[in-house]
Amino acid sequence: MQKGLLPKMVLLLFASQNRGVTYFNASNLELAGQIEILPHPDGRIRDFCVASNMARLVAVDSTDNKAIVWDIANLTDAKEVLQYSDYEGDIIACDVNSDGLRAAIAGIRGIRIFSMSTGENCLQFA
Repeated sequence: MQKGLLPKMVLLLFASQNRGVTYFNASNLELAGQIEILPHPDGRIRDFCVASNMARLVAVDSTDNKAIVWDIANLTDAKEVLQYSDYEGDIIACDVNSDGLRAAIAGIRGIRIFSMSTGENCLQFA
């Protein structure tokens, strides 16, 4: 196993009060680690989702109304990939498509689908 890489395991992920996502080993419920997701101390995670291949995580920041995409393929060295802020109003939910390339965010002003690698809009509803 390469240094810094976690062995393959089933993880349980939870948004935590300290602007991050905490993950646990599902087989024994031991704490496996934490990723600090939001950049400022007032931030709160409103929603988050993980791609089915466990390579990307999208978190919605309720303070700045941004969707923040993280590369979590190596959990011990997670990196922010981009911040998507092309949405007016509160973002209340997010999801990732099955191939992990696009994410959807939803709020009172509709739904936006964007590329998780470039941040470009792919589709918009209302």
